[in-house]
Amino acid sequence: MGTWKRVLTNNDMAIDSSGHVTFTGDLKIAHKVMHSGDEDNYHEFTTDVQNFATSGTNALSLDANQNATFGGTINSGAITSTGEV
Repeated sequence: MGTWKRVLTNNDMAIDSSGHVTFTGDLKIAHKVMHSGDEDNYHEFTTDVQNFATSGTNALSLDANQNATFGGTINSGAITSTGEV
């Protein structure tokens, strides 16, 4: 955050001099949470689906039926899958 040292506090949110933000209530995001300076990595919210992207490619989708769809290889150490399990 460079030399920015402003401190903001109200009933719902506080920003300290290091730039850390604390919320006491809900945080509502309209569409995406993106990594600053690396904006092809994000957590995206669509209707009843959450997507996690790395390098601009969908790595994981979670839908309203609690289904998880992985975009790449799943490796747990004991099991590796690159196709249907």
